[in-house]
Amino acid sequence: MNIAIIPARGGSKRIPRKNIKLFCGKPIIAYAIESAKKSGCFDRVIVSTDDTEIAEIAKAYGADVPYVRSAKSSDDLATLHDVVIEVLRLLTESVTEANVALILPTSPLLSTATIYKVMAELNNEDYDSVLTVVEYEVSPDKALGLSENGSIIRQNASKLVKRSQEQQTLYHDAGQIYAFRAEDVTKRKTLTGNQCKAVILDRLNCQDIDTPSDWVLAEMKYKLGRE
Repeated sequence: MNIAIIPARGGSKRIPRKNIKLFCGKPIIAYAIESAKKSGCFDRVIVSTDDTEIAEIAKAYGADVPYVRSAKSSDDLATLHDVVIEVLRLLTESVTEANVALILPTSPLLSTATIYKVMAELNNEDYDSVLTVVEYEVSPDKALGLSENGSIIRQNASKLVKRSQEQQTLYHDAGQIYAFRAEDVTKRKTLTGNQCKAVILDRLNCQDIDTPSDWVLAEMKYKLGRE
């Protein structure tokens, strides 16, 4: 069995009602639900939410909302791992051998092709998890800190002298999809394990959405990808 879990709590401080805010004319969570269903990879697409309006919208776009998320897994201290464990424990059918994908509700740029590739990689027994990543736009070697009076603190002074082509290529979580086996994730405290396979994305195909400016960038990328 393959299960997709989309976590979508009602609270969002920087972008109010972010998980159902209209994105290019549609609630943003709809894109994650539709991509998961269109991929053909999942037996169930489940939205975990504590919010009645989000639940109704999720159902309208074809997702299952089998229960109301608990207060404990909805507060600011709850992790995505906490949400996954709660879903797996509450499902009535046996999910011990299930493959699970956690898809963020604010991932409108996630393609069905990426979902398919991630789930295919999870079938490789050499990996215990799969994660979409994207290359840092600016090398972390160029990171600068600031003192209390606003003076620059060079974090990697020895590396700043290197030419750009000599600096290490590093990646970060693309904020779209995590895949793992149910049996494995219940035995650890993180979604991904020590043998995590990376699926590398182009910057045009992903965008963290934490601020209003991030939202604008994501919409621009979405429209550009459909021209």
